[in-house]
Formats: sequence, structure tokens, C-alpha cells
Amino acid sequence: MDTSAGFTIQLESLIDQRRPDKDNTLLKQFAVKFWRRVPMEELAEIELADAYGSTLMAYRSLASENKTPAAGTAAGTDAPFKIQISNPDYEQDGWQSPYTAVLIVHKDMPFITDSILLELSHHDITTHTLKNVVFSTTRQDGRLISIEGKGESETLIYAEIDRITIDEFSELDTRLAIVLAEVRHVVIDFHAMKEKVQEVANRLDDTAAALDKADRKEAKDFLDWLLENHFTFLGYREFNIADMPKLLAIDGKM
Repeated sequence: MDTSAGFTIQLESLIDQRRPDKDNTLLKQFAVKFWRRVPMEELAEIELADAYGSTLMAYRSLASENKTPAAGTAAGTDAPFKIQISNPDYEQDGWQSPYTAVLIVHKDMPFITDSILLELSHHDITTHTLKNVVFSTTRQDGRLISIEGKGESETLIYAEIDRITIDEFSELDTRLAIVLAEVRHVVIDFHAMKEKVQEVANRLDDTAAALDKADRKEAKDFLDWLLENHFTFLGYREFNIADMPKLLAIDGKM
């Protein structure tokens, strides 16, 4: 059940008040999705003006085509992304927060949110608020025209973290960009790694002929179980076992 309905109705009204001369249809659709899963007890503590400010900032990040090219990534993962870090100030931004706001817009992929949270926790940064919303975006000549229906799936992550100084923004931006690059590499390689495991499983009878038949079956069953989405493949390496028990890594086979 959408527990944020009353809150978003008030927010939509404020959007129309603050932007009386604009078509706010898309922004209000965005606001509903942006706040949909936030518990009522959290909504009760949020000033409506601050909610408006954070909503508008997040919407502009999603709508903007001014994103960083994902250079050096494998084919199929070169979609641009955006990282935006700020310390909202009422006089400058029209809204405020005691925390640092982090916004990430990225092509939707597995592992992104957990990887970002893990990176923040590694540096003793507490995440106080987190929204992770997937939008189906359609653009025309670079202009966002729809966030519903069939389109490009994009993830928007909005986090409020322990307040950091402006001088620390660049370092955090770099660390988050590295994490996103690593996620892209894992995702593009995932199916290739599953295919490699399937190949090994299929060749067990030929390559492991010295093993007992029961042992080969156990190994095959284990590999089949891994392939049934019971394991996240992050990488693999091949070894030469001709000189057992010594294992020699094969260059380039990783």
C-alpha cells in the first residue's frame, strides 16, 4: 500500500505553487515515485519545503543529459552516469538538510545500491536516508519526456549521509565512480562467466576421467547448482594442474 499518498498530494500542491508558469506533470509523476516507499514515520519528520527541494534536485539530475561518459568500459556498459554531492543550504538552495546529499543516476544494473552502501560504510560514513528508484525514461532530442512505460531503465539513488566538507566532495566522487565502474565490469562479464562454468560442467566427463564416477557427478551437480542463480560470479582464473600438487596460474586466463 502507498502510505505516502497524503504527503505527495501536499507536495504536488507545493510544486504547482512554486512553479505556477511551468508544466509540472512530469515532475509530479516523479515526486510520487520518489517518495512512494518512504515510511509514514519518516515523512512526518520532513519539512515540506525541504521535500520539495530534494525532489526538484533529484528530478533535475535525472532529467539532465549532462552526465559523465563511462569511458573505458566494455561494450554495452558505456551509458553515461551522474554523481552529484551537495550540502543543501536554505539561503543558497531554498531547502536545507543537516546531512550531505548524494545523488547518483546510472543505467539500471544489479548490485549498484548495495555496492554504494558498502563503499560508504567502509569509510565510516553513516547513511541516514536512502531512496533507490528505477525509472523507465524516454527522451526526445535529449529532453526527458516520460518516466513511465517502455524506455531506458535508469536507477536514481538518493542518499543523505554524515555531513562532510566541500573539500571532501572530490574524493568521495572519485571513490563512488570507481565502484560504479567495477559494477559495470561485473555485470557485463557475468553471463560470460556463467557460460565458462557451463562449459566446464559439460566437459567434466572428458577432463576429469581420472576421477571416480560418483565424484564427477557430485562436481557436476555442484556446478549446476551454482548456475541456478545460487552464486554471484565476480571472476575466475584457470590453473595448469599438470604438475600436481603444484598449481600454476595461466596468464590471461582470469
